[in-house]
Amino acid sequence: MLRPPYPGQTEDSYHITWDMVIGNVLELIFTPLFYRESCEVSSTMERPDFLCILDDVCVFRGEVKTPDVDISVATEELRSRLVWGFGSLPYMFGCAASGYYIDLLARHLDDNEVVTKTVIGSFNFERKGDLFEVVLAVLNLSLLFPAIVEACPEGGKDEYRSITRSSGVVVHLFPTFVKKSSRTLAVLNIYDWYIIEWRMLVFQMLII
Repeated sequence: MLRPPYPGQTEDSYHITWDMVIGNVLELIFTPLFYRESCEVSSTMERPDFLCILDDVCVFRGEVKTPDVDISVATEELRSRLVWGFGSLPYMFGCAASGYYIDLLARHLDDNEVVTKTVIGSFNFERKGDLFEVVLAVLNLSLLFPAIVEACPEGGKDEYRSITRSSGVVVHLFPTFVKKSSRTLAVLNIYDWYIIEWRMLVFQMLII
């Protein structure tokens, strides 16, 4: 991907970019589970916008905001949604994004046992060189994922999990609470979102 797609105006529309650059790269190496939240759901401070789960361990997570929201907001939301249950693991990885600007982050505990961050790199997806650099950075980070999974204690596994009951009710397990939702409603919301985004894309193509 040499040029990012035109994003539209919503937070969800930027998810396509992160999926193409980060999600697709990780899928070439592993067979992880990906969870993608819409902005309506993730804004309730329940779980990050993007989760990459390998062997029941969330090895990478991300928060995405529109360009009018400072990237520090995404960084703080990523921190606040992380309940550290990974024992002596030295770090967990993730990203915070505002529009096409993205920071790759390592999350870890400081000397006071408080979750803090180290910025691995900052990138602008509107620059072709940065696109290649972030792909290389994600590839390098992914080399550490198997070691993280192996060293992760049982308490850090199944951090986020969804169980679908025969009634259609989906039970979402979170580090500090449980949430139930209707699968039918979720499917309808996804369908409505794709219809809206498709109409926006067609309209943009007509006026360009």
